[in-house]
Amino acid sequence: MKPSDQTITVVLPSNGFEASNPADTHQTLLAAIKLVAQYRTYILAWILCLMGLALLYCRLTTPKYQASATLEVLPSNPVVSLTSTELATHSQKNNIEHYRTIVAKLSLPSLADSVLSSVPIHRHFAANGATTPDSSHTDVDISQSKIHEPATSTNSSFKHSTGEISAYLSALQILPMHETNLVSITASASDPYIAQLIANTHSRTFVRYLNKNSRAKLTANLNLLKSQALALNEQIQQSEQALTSYAKQHQLVLLKSDNSSALPHQQIQSLATKLADATATRIKSETALKGAAEYSLKESSFLDNDIIYHLRGDLSQAEAEYASLGSQVTDAYPGMRELKAKISSLTKAIQIERNQNLRSLKTQFEADLANEQSLKKQIDIEKLKVHRSARAMLEYDVLRRRAASLKKLHATLQQEMIVTETAKAIITPNVSIIDYAQEPLYPTSPRKNIVVILAAVLGLAGGVITSYIKHLAKNSIETIEEAKTEFSLPVLGALPHFYDDHRSTISLPAPIQLTREGKTIANIPSLVAPQSILAEALRTIRANVLLSSLDYPPRIILISSALKGEGKTTIVSNLAITLARANLRTLVIDADLRAAQLSDMMQPLYTSENNGGVSDILLGKLSSDKAVLTTQIPDLDIIPAGTRTTNPAELLGTAAMKVLLEEQREFYDFILLDSPPVLPVADGLLLSRTVDGVLFVIRCNKTSRMSAHLAKEHLQNAKARILGIILNDVPSPTNAYETGPYGSNYLYQTDSSNQGPMVDV
Repeated sequence: MKPSDQTITVVLPSNGFEASNPADTHQTLLAAIKLVAQYRTYILAWILCLMGLALLYCRLTTPKYQASATLEVLPSNPVVSLTSTELATHSQKNNIEHYRTIVAKLSLPSLADSVLSSVPIHRHFAANGATTPDSSHTDVDISQSKIHEPATSTNSSFKHSTGEISAYLSALQILPMHETNLVSITASASDPYIAQLIANTHSRTFVRYLNKNSRAKLTANLNLLKSQALALNEQIQQSEQALTSYAKQHQLVLLKSDNSSALPHQQIQSLATKLADATATRIKSETALKGAAEYSLKESSFLDNDIIYHLRGDLSQAEAEYASLGSQVTDAYPGMRELKAKISSLTKAIQIERNQNLRSLKTQFEADLANEQSLKKQIDIEKLKVHRSARAMLEYDVLRRRAASLKKLHATLQQEMIVTETAKAIITPNVSIIDYAQEPLYPTSPRKNIVVILAAVLGLAGGVITSYIKHLAKNSIETIEEAKTEFSLPVLGALPHFYDDHRSTISLPAPIQLTREGKTIANIPSLVAPQSILAEALRTIRANVLLSSLDYPPRIILISSALKGEGKTTIVSNLAITLARANLRTLVIDADLRAAQLSDMMQPLYTSENNGGVSDILLGKLSSDKAVLTTQIPDLDIIPAGTRTTNPAELLGTAAMKVLLEEQREFYDFILLDSPPVLPVADGLLLSRTVDGVLFVIRCNKTSRMSAHLAKEHLQNAKARILGIILNDVPSPTNAYETGPYGSNYLYQTDSSNQGPMVDV
């Protein structure tokens, strides 16, 4: 028969089945919204669970209060007895180092030990689980309410246990204020009054400690000046006694009133002047050496220079870092060991530099002493050269000048003593409290609003992540939306589950009985129930295929799938009957030469005088016109698979197969080919290049995503034109296809007879 002369005019909708290309951002956002909507139960459970835990945490956690006091650190004031070198190096860098040193001292355990002597503070930390102090100190610490100053001796032990001191320091936060000379002391406690008391007590204790330390330094310097002045006074008395005794011995009493013309030679006078200067220099260097010897090289700053000030700054910074890191990690931490080694190295460097300075003072003193002795020897030599009478006068003048030099030096020391005593009387510390802590009214932790909001955000994130993981773990396709998103192909149709097994929500009617042959046929809803939802779904697929392209509508269509058992043969038979019912000349070719399931399924619909088919045509054993068989359904013909062969892929890949299809194109509106699945064998890939398009069948909850993607990739690599996806066995809610205004039997519209309906084909 010739194909019908009727012309089919189809208008393609604006949103046809060609894959659109919207913005990636829109697609991603839409997919995320769908994912959230699909797994909203998991997300809501996460949010509620974490918010419940957050509320429980806020309820069980003891509230903490914070109180802050503020200190102002002024530039360091050098002590008046410091050397001129130390005064000259007093610069901005020293002020910065001084500021860092003050901040580091605020976190010293000795200061914490002193503050813990306050009874309320001690009781607070003892009540909150801090280690009880040693029994030898317990009575003293608790009974005393006065705040003790930090111990200055390095050998003295703390009054409180290490646990109490650590707990106290952990409740304290020392924060330098950026770009200012202010320091904030913040205390945390479960009692607002204790938080205020800790901040204020810590500040006052530290200021008193600095005052005491400054007074101690001034007192030490004053005592040194007094001892030097006393020594000079004794030397002056001895010099005056020697001068008087010498004048009496040499009868120089009358000469004391003579003018300078009676003095010895000018050279001796010059030497005497140099000797006096050398003596003064030697006394000064000797005084400096004695002063340095009275202080420990480890504690005194008497011998410090620019290098030592720099090293002291680095040492203070390293000790601060060591104390800060020590509150967080143990001594075994590599950073702690490095800081400890650095502190030891800096301490050793300071001691070495001070030892070098001390040696310099000794060298200077020895040089001054040698110079003085050398001048004395020169004067003695000159004395031998002059007249005995002149020598007596010269020696007298030397003694007189020496006495005058000692008196001048003594006057200088007296002036320094007055200045030091004045500084001690009006001493002003360079650290002061400018803002005392106030008792907090509200707790600073836990912050319920922030905790609950954070829990909600984390719950949302956890729910979304869980949903995404669950989505990735799902191995198969379940819905039409998933198929569209996953494969970026149009879904040309979706068939609900209708197989006769325990999962089906649709009751199959009894197999129909053909009126002429007495044969039965089942699993073809388009024939068994032409008015059913299944048949309507097949007609939708037919319409979508017709609308898939106006310029080049596909007429030779291959129906394939990734693996076996996905329903492609059933879809081929039903789609062919649907096309034939639309008065479209349709030819079905069973190209599955390995199983021939289509031939077996549709065998009741046609009569074959021979067993030939596709394989026989390709082998040249049978002509195509004899292989085409007419079925009992108008406008529907079939070419069976034919004789079984051992090389089906080689046969289907020959030019004879393409010739066969082109010959039949002249007589039929549509040619449908049933082929083996794509992944197990290459038959479908070979056929995909000889047809106009491929319908890719995916079975819900069975076809894995990986196999479907792999099959799609194989078809695309073979340059096949994939028309779209047919989604088979789509799950539906219970009774989704059995309720509504069309009645419970709308799916098949069959009689209730056990033998099934009689269909006159």
